Amino acid sequence: MQKSLLYILSFISFLQPQMAQEKIDVQKIWKDYTFSTRSVSGFNFMNDGRHYTRRPSNLIIKYDLTTGVAVDT
Repeated sequence: MQKSLLYILSFISFLQPQMAQEKIDVQKIWKDYTFSTRSVSGFNFMNDGRHYTRRPSNLIIKYDLTTGVAVDT
């Protein structure tokens, strides 16, 4: 019983360094943009929280966020 426990503990200690998270540093944040958000260009939320606008051509079209239906031009 003690041998199997010893094997399990040694196996876990072997895996621990490989399961460590990578460190966050200033270069990864500001130079490499590793943690920057992804967005869709031309897609803008409105302040009311219910609508968004897109500009597929020379028109700005307002859409309902819940249905995706155009509600105004």
